Amino acid sequence: MIPTDSTTYIPTSTVAPTASGGSFILVWILTLVLFVVLLWLLYMFLAKYTKGTKNNPQIRVMKRFYIDRNFYVGLLKLFDEYYLILFSSNSSELLKKLTYEEALEIIGEKQTFFKTFAGILKKGSEENETKTK
Repeated sequence: MIPTDSTTYIPTSTVAPTASGGSFILVWILTLVLFVVLLWLLYMFLAKYTKGTKNNPQIRVMKRFYIDRNFYVGLLKLFDEYYLILFSSNSSELLKKLTYEEALEIIGEKQTFFKTFAGILKKGSEENETKTK
């Protein structure tokens, strides 16, 4: 019973206070925040050590010309050599090794690509015909 006069109230119960449901929620939230921070640190660590594989200047696809959704012709730069490669979703095929000048023609404009591509294939077929004769 709480006195109504100005005396101080001293509780007579000896039961220790228990944690409420709110403190358990706070612990779970803090644990979740700690888990997210640890996942972020792991991501940053892995991104730092796998960074070189994504943007290697020695090996790049310089230009892509899509034929279909998962089917395209790409100009691949491998060190100082250029290759015309046909890529699909599960394979790739080398069409032709290009000179630097031919690669510059392809990189130039999209409209001239098909003319250049047709010319390269025509040159290749003419070379094959002369070799077989």
